[in-house]
Amino acid sequence: MRAPHLSVRRCWLVLFCALAIIATSAGREDHVCESGTCAERDHPGPDVVRVILSGDGSISIRGETYHPARYSSDVMRTVRQVQRSSHLLEQLEKEISNGDNPLDTIVDIISSIIDDLLELSVLHKEQWMKDLALQFEEPVAEVLNDHSLELVDDHFNKAANAYETTSLIYQRIWNFLEGDLLLSIYDQETISTGQSTVFAQFSDLFQQRYNGRMGESATEDCSKAYHYLMQARLWNEKSMLLLRSSTPRAFERELHDQVIQEQSLNSGYLSIRRGIVLIDLYTFGFKLSDDNSMHQSSSGTGVFNSLVLGKLDEGQRSHLMLAMSNLEDGAQVYNAFFAENEGQYIEFELEYTANLADAYHYMASVHTYMNEWEEASDKAKTSMEHYEFVFDEYYHTSMTAEAIDIASQMISTSLIQFETFLYLPRKIDDAKDSFRRHLEIRRFAMRQTALDQPLSDDTTNQDGFAHQQDSFGDTDDSLEETLQQYMAQLEDYLKLKQETGPDGTYYETYFDEGASTVTHDSLYEGSMRLAIGSLLLDMSKLWEARSELESAITLLRDGISRGDVALDAYDDNGNLVNYPVEIDLANALLNLAYAQMGLHQWKRSYEAFEESMRIFEVELHDDEAPMNNAGLVTGSNSFNEPSDKYTSWRDRLSSFFQLGPTAKEDGSGTGVDTTESESSGGIQIDSFEFTGNSSSTPHY
Repeated sequence: MRAPHLSVRRCWLVLFCALAIIATSAGREDHVCESGTCAERDHPGPDVVRVILSGDGSISIRGETYHPARYSSDVMRTVRQVQRSSHLLEQLEKEISNGDNPLDTIVDIISSIIDDLLELSVLHKEQWMKDLALQFEEPVAEVLNDHSLELVDDHFNKAANAYETTSLIYQRIWNFLEGDLLLSIYDQETISTGQSTVFAQFSDLFQQRYNGRMGESATEDCSKAYHYLMQARLWNEKSMLLLRSSTPRAFERELHDQVIQEQSLNSGYLSIRRGIVLIDLYTFGFKLSDDNSMHQSSSGTGVFNSLVLGKLDEGQRSHLMLAMSNLEDGAQVYNAFFAENEGQYIEFELEYTANLADAYHYMASVHTYMNEWEEASDKAKTSMEHYEFVFDEYYHTSMTAEAIDIASQMISTSLIQFETFLYLPRKIDDAKDSFRRHLEIRRFAMRQTALDQPLSDDTTNQDGFAHQQDSFGDTDDSLEETLQQYMAQLEDYLKLKQETGPDGTYYETYFDEGASTVTHDSLYEGSMRLAIGSLLLDMSKLWEARSELESAITLLRDGISRGDVALDAYDDNGNLVNYPVEIDLANALLNLAYAQMGLHQWKRSYEAFEESMRIFEVELHDDEAPMNNAGLVTGSNSFNEPSDKYTSWRDRLSSFFQLGPTAKEDGSGTGVDTTESESSGGIQIDSFEFTGNSSSTPHY
């Protein structure tokens, strides 16, 4: 998300310089603080922001050392600026101790050392994100040497240190201003706003690190992102309280109202961010418990229950509704702002619109977790409309980098959009249009190919593509076990197939009443390879998945051409149902479209998708939808409106395995003490306490 922008037109405040500094940093997102609730704990003293110049020319900022030979000239220039201004911190402490008025020193600190620290944090963050991305390039050795690989984590740590140092300085200034009744509340509001902005940026730093990752370290980063985001919200609320309790003079009224509006937009931004991180926590297995604390069960349990079991427990539903309410609150702020300023120039209109698009995107995500496909489709459509507006503005003004950034956001929204159509009846044409648009957006983000250009396939061989293919997420260990079981079944079948007799039969089974011979079964082998290809797709092994799926399609077409148009299949109750094999073929083509999309074979991907939809359109009744009949590996229909006509192709092959993390039927997993208090590691915000197990969530 784009961070809030703050005005620089508040020169009527004693600390007018602060606003310019905060505005400069606000265009760069992000936040961290390692212990306690930063807004409330006692300040540990000036030593925590000590800057030391060593004899070898290195400079240390709160224990993080900078050797000139290791860092870029921009980093070292900024570090030296921090070092040259560090005497102001000692001067501030002396003035406070002597009872002198430190306002001039505070203004100097904000306009120098805080500005420099924020610039330093951004430099480290940008370099960290750049180096992180390079790790996925091919070959890694040519773009990152051992020295720069070592610096990846170092840049993250130093960005975190710069953010935390800034927050500690703000805290020290706040402690002084809060206790001096002679000072203007606008001075206090300026500091609290700066502190809120730093914490929001610090939160984003951790959010960037856990995005797309799973495991304990990612869970820990997610919990930190939430913790620091709530600190940003606390400081924002302090600012709003200060402004609303003030009575501006007549000539101050206009600027006073403007500042209140800015803080309201900041509040909306933080609400959206909170909703997003709550959804991320949900994917890590967190949910609200009866005591309104966040309890972590097995990682991924919420998503598993949503998409596989098709049901949520009360804690999971409450957690998602909390996320939804925050997203709706944030969107309401932005919508009200746009309505109030309709037809007027809005300085940060594109940034605000993009934030609004983010809000609707994640609302759509919540609806998908709750299997509310109509609502998800509506929210995804609204999100895409806002993203399209921003994208067009950037694209047509040749702001390519910004257009690529928005297109990257649009990828996930357009994915939700076309997939929701697959869960809705009579939406096949909409699904095809949305899928084509998704391919165009994905291609632009990766190749900067104009959106109006016809779809064509990228030509890259398998070896050259190994580190470039798209990933559809982390894989669960259970998938590998399941894959091996299917491959063993296929291997047994192929061995029997090699024993084909002169008459075309390939095995003979003896029963009490005689013998049975069976000829080659194209449908069986095709369905088997479809299952294997789909599992490989789930595991992001796209080349292998494509090969198996193409083989499955050939075999299924062969079986259909022989007149085998239906198979014996059973519904969830064990009743025999008629299952047209064309559904298997449509499923295979749909999965092939996903694999080819991941391999950047845009034209072939759309062709496979289009053929899949054409088959579904023929085979399904008017009240049926493709994904409500495509089935999942659990062997049970997982949707709110189950179909009793068809069952999954995987059901017919096996019923002994389950996709997803190990979970009990009630969705529980690794338990934690949900009564944990703030003193023992919880965070109590708005009556919701955030707790985690000892293996994944630190005690602050």
